[in-house]
Amino acid sequence: GGGLCSASLINNTANDATRYVYTANHCGQGSTTTFRFNYQTSGCGTGSAPTTQQVSGATFLASDTDTDGRLLRINNAIPSNYNPFYAGWNRTTANPTFGMSMNHPGGGVKKIAIDNNGCVQQTINVGGIGSVKSWAMVCNVGSLQQGSSGGPLFDQNGRIRGAAPAIGGACNNAWFGRFFSFWNETTIAQ
Repeated sequence: GGGLCSASLINNTANDATRYVYTANHCGQGSTTTFRFNYQTSGCGTGSAPTTQQVSGATFLASDTDTDGRLLRINNAIPSNYNPFYAGWNRTTANPTFGMSMNHPGGGVKKIAIDNNGCVQQTINVGGIGSVKSWAMVCNVGSLQQGSSGGPLFDQNGRIRGAAPAIGGACNNAWFGRFFSFWNETTIAQ
């Protein structure tokens, strides 16, 4: 009964596999959200994608409209055979020299987009959200499309630097709310 968005499991400094999820705030996930894992094909555009690896229910922890970020904790255990990956993150203010996003446009199977030239800081106006402190990404490979909101931006070290707040029609206009701003404007550091 809700919308479709992308998200990522995000690690903490204790590295204890707490089931934290970082996504876009406008997606509005919460207690009734269903999280699907490994929704990807075995080849580039070929093969089938499993739809049975799911866990439902989450607790809302923090949100920030300036970055369109949201942090949740999945309530139930994630089965180990789902091979959950808890991504690292970086809250530096330095521009990433490389950008890569994994997302699920339109609620479809995983897609990847790459910016080989890195990302720059911009503040953009997103309809229905307002001004969002963002990283701007221009794709050299792949694209982002509607339904990719909440998908993570990874930097050259494979660490999360943001989550997509809104997606236009193509990757030449893709942005990701800055994680360092989300960190500074919420209470997640406590």
